[in-house]
Amino acid sequence: MLATDRVHLLDKWSRNYFPFSMEGVVLYLPLWQEDMQGTPLISYDQYHHSCGVTGALWTSQGRTLDGDDYIELNDGSTDSPLNFTTGDFTIWAWIKTTNLTVDNTIFCRGFGDNDGYYWLVNADGRLQVFTNGVVKNQSSYTGAGEILIN
Repeated sequence: MLATDRVHLLDKWSRNYFPFSMEGVVLYLPLWQEDMQGTPLISYDQYHHSCGVTGALWTSQGRTLDGDDYIELNDGSTDSPLNFTTGDFTIWAWIKTTNLTVDNTIFCRGFGDNDGYYWLVNADGRLQVFTNGVVKNQSSYTGAGEILIN
């Protein structure tokens, strides 16, 4: 797949939806797609990352992670496309949580190390972002709104 390719995914009724350009995308894992049933998962982006699966069962709605499950990308190299610490970037995730009594990790990279990041929905129902740089464990919260269980 080339960075200029367009992705057209199908939902379970075989309707074409979600078309977008892959240019600049460094990790794309559509966990609802049927070819995401196996392990390792291979990302749909130009890098074709190999991702290990611990737990994260396959259901008719896609992968389900119940709190102790995770999908891991073992790419800790300094030149990794996921090693962004300066410049503009966009992070996009579609999540559904069923428990707001504990922190719910969305994703993290290198947390505890310099230049790491950790995104979660905290037990208060707010998006929380930790970043590590010169000063470790800098934290930001969403100011308004609350993530609700639906």
